[in-house]
Amino acid sequence: MRTLIWGRQAASPVPDLGGLEASLVAEAGLDPLQARAFVSVCTGGMADAAELARRLGVPESDAGAAASELVRLGAFISMPDGYESTHPRFAAVRMYRAHCEGRGERAGRNDAIDAVGAALEGPYDAARTG
Repeated sequence: MRTLIWGRQAASPVPDLGGLEASLVAEAGLDPLQARAFVSVCTGGMADAAELARRLGVPESDAGAAASELVRLGAFISMPDGYESTHPRFAAVRMYRAHCEGRGERAGRNDAIDAVGAALEGPYDAARTG
């Protein structure tokens, strides 16, 4: 099944989440839990620490710590009702740039990071317009 997103067809309505998470770990320096949390909120919508913990199958304190780090990186916004992702294209680039800056490297174009943002864009929009 193909879906129409902003006038173009999405390659797949449900991207390979494991591959996206692996790219975020390898290219943006996230730990696996942070990557899973980011993908979960992008695809499933806003979540507080308890809901995020339920989705990820981890203790609430671990989910909250991962979400707080994603806020620091500019990928999540902390709201009274929980955590919301910024747009995945921008969030992925912000996390990648922060990782590069932390390593003292120049943040050039990264096709893997661009692909993460592009793959999550459709599910992100669908989770918010349901």
